[in-house]
Amino acid sequence: MDTSTQFYPGKTLEKDEIRCITLHPGNWLDDIQCSLRNENLLLKPSYYALSYVWGSPNVKRPVWIDGHRVEVTRNLESALRHIRHTQRHRSLVMWVDALCINQHDKEERMHQVGLMGRIYKSCTSALIYLGDDLGQNPRCSTIKSTPPPIFHFSRNEFGHSVPFDSTPSDPYPGPCPVNLTAADVFSYIYSIPGESDPGQPHDVLAKASEELIEALRQLMHAPWTPWWTRIWVVQEISLPDKVDILYGSVTAPWQMFKQAAFSYTVHSQSCCFEDLRTLPRDRRKVLDDFSNQIRDLVPIPEFASANVKESQGVIPGHHHLLRLLRKFRSRKATDPRDKIYGLLGLVQTQYGDTIMDADYNLSVRQVYEKVVPEMIYATGNFSVWTAELARKFREDLPSWVVDWDAPGAYGTSVRADSIELYDSAPGVAHSENIIFQPGRVLIIGLRVGVVKKIEDVMWADSASNCRETLMKWYQFLGKRLRSQFWRIICADVIAELVSETNVQTENQRSRGLKRTQLEDTAIFSCWASNSMRSPWCLSLDNHAKYYTASSVNGRNWRSFLAGDSVNFDLQRTSLIQQFTSANGESSFTNDSVEESAAVHRLILPALLRPEFKEILSHLLDHLKVARSSDLSDTTIRTAFLETFAGAMRRWGASRSDRISDKIGHYAATMMDEAIMVATLSRRLFKTSLGYCGLAPADTQAGDEIFLFRGGKTPFVLRKTDPLLDQSYYLIGDCYLHDFMDNGVEKLAQMGQDKWTEIQIL
Repeated sequence: MDTSTQFYPGKTLEKDEIRCITLHPGNWLDDIQCSLRNENLLLKPSYYALSYVWGSPNVKRPVWIDGHRVEVTRNLESALRHIRHTQRHRSLVMWVDALCINQHDKEERMHQVGLMGRIYKSCTSALIYLGDDLGQNPRCSTIKSTPPPIFHFSRNEFGHSVPFDSTPSDPYPGPCPVNLTAADVFSYIYSIPGESDPGQPHDVLAKASEELIEALRQLMHAPWTPWWTRIWVVQEISLPDKVDILYGSVTAPWQMFKQAAFSYTVHSQSCCFEDLRTLPRDRRKVLDDFSNQIRDLVPIPEFASANVKESQGVIPGHHHLLRLLRKFRSRKATDPRDKIYGLLGLVQTQYGDTIMDADYNLSVRQVYEKVVPEMIYATGNFSVWTAELARKFREDLPSWVVDWDAPGAYGTSVRADSIELYDSAPGVAHSENIIFQPGRVLIIGLRVGVVKKIEDVMWADSASNCRETLMKWYQFLGKRLRSQFWRIICADVIAELVSETNVQTENQRSRGLKRTQLEDTAIFSCWASNSMRSPWCLSLDNHAKYYTASSVNGRNWRSFLAGDSVNFDLQRTSLIQQFTSANGESSFTNDSVEESAAVHRLILPALLRPEFKEILSHLLDHLKVARSSDLSDTTIRTAFLETFAGAMRRWGASRSDRISDKIGHYAATMMDEAIMVATLSRRLFKTSLGYCGLAPADTQAGDEIFLFRGGKTPFVLRKTDPLLDQSYYLIGDCYLHDFMDNGVEKLAQMGQDKWTEIQIL
């Protein structure tokens, strides 16, 4: 865009000032006429903030500002022309970055980027401009000779609601390979929530035509609609109180898109599940992607930990920024620095200040380096290092700096959440034990051991690869560690199990994460027998097959669990032996897995009941006694079964209780997700002392494991030179079994308590 200071009247912008344009009325083919004026945000001016994609700089169109011709991108000119058309000869005050900021004044640009959060938070409404029309060539410079029809899908200042009409309207003139317009797709989105409740099938989902689904795909994806991929849109759609979506001259509230997305998710996982399965896979994927993209942009809550103390110097906003950086890492920015700066408007310190300034005088490397100490000193831990450090596009970054311009790995955000459940090295990371210098970090660390052996990497998220890799890992562990195999492959973290009535509802999406407990062996058992990713899947041709088991090894487990005429005291030893062998912890064969599945399919429905908290309460009491008395594992299991049976008798569980295919599939899916989040792009390893865990794919034999004060996890380091004892590269965080809860104390008990200073390059 050709801008210079003569187009910006008045004095230089003050601290709280922005500029706005007034978009003047005009006929469809008239030139775009605007005037520019200063506004003070403290005076709460009324204006609309435009969110759009700049588009190719090689295709320009003119607009007029205070009588001066200004060349802008075709997409911006199109946005202004269509917005003017929808206003029906009314002026509109707007904030438009390309026109209201002098793009050639770096200092002003930095100042205005710092105000971006306030600009979108304070606007009357944000106008999200997605494009001209479906199928339109983004490089086309021709303006249509006739104005397009205007459609509005809400009662607001723009017009009145339009009821859904399943008959496509006449297509606009011009190329449109799907032969549908944005109005048709908006009408379909408008219809998705419908009148039906969850549990009642909704015809509109499965009966969408192939042409309509293709039009929806174009609405949501580049190159037709690149807006969805930008990093800046996160704050532009999250901060305003009101948001309207425009495609050409078709307008709808953002709320309509959100309702459709969440409604689809609920219906697709419940009443409409079977109907949607009849759709071709590529068409289902379009609907899934639509829902996921919308829900991904729904404002997210403050993620700061509630138990963080101000006296520790921890600033909640930094927790939030780190979560945002992970969540939106794959979004695009023309300037790599904007992968950081584009999210600053969403967070602030507990004192209301910005976390860091958008300084375009710094290089990309300097900005990315600056983020690391900002996060570590502010949060008091090393969560910023739980990203995939090896995923780098840039070659100039130190090993300890995340390349936020490189896309994130599968499950990175979920794995980062799970890491908050660990506490390997209790304490706070601060400037006394970690010092940052250009290109290097000086840090006090506690050496755990050396990586002795490594296994294959879990490379692909495919069932066959997972089966093969997990079997190798299982054989690699050896007999001593196999009883902990199920905990290791999910890194000892799994999603909270919700009740059976909520499995297929929206509540499923809000479940949290927890460390695994004894009762979760039932979930693992369902996974082992049912999941296509399990090496012990009982039926690879039909992994949802239901296995009945009224008795196991001659014992009627249903009667036992229900408390029907069972002499518990006389049969306790026998039952304990059966439970121990059936839960699959001693060894895994197809027979033992089938036996385990039979037992746990009876147990799992009880685990899904809210009343199971009663069992947990008693169980924990028994476990506390067992631990303080150093009792055997058999005694702990006896306490578990005794408490379980007593509670089942009180509930009066009937013989008809059994796990449904749906619940079994849900439990197996939970374990699938936990395993893939914990293992994808990671490998199993053993230390020289026989400890086992999961580490980044780049981990090699000879690498060393360290703890850092304030670190939630141990970290893998590699010497920069075999002759230099204290100089390392950071490979990444790791899961080390038995060291995730105060590993420092465990090492002290082993006589390893020497903290040393090392440098990380």
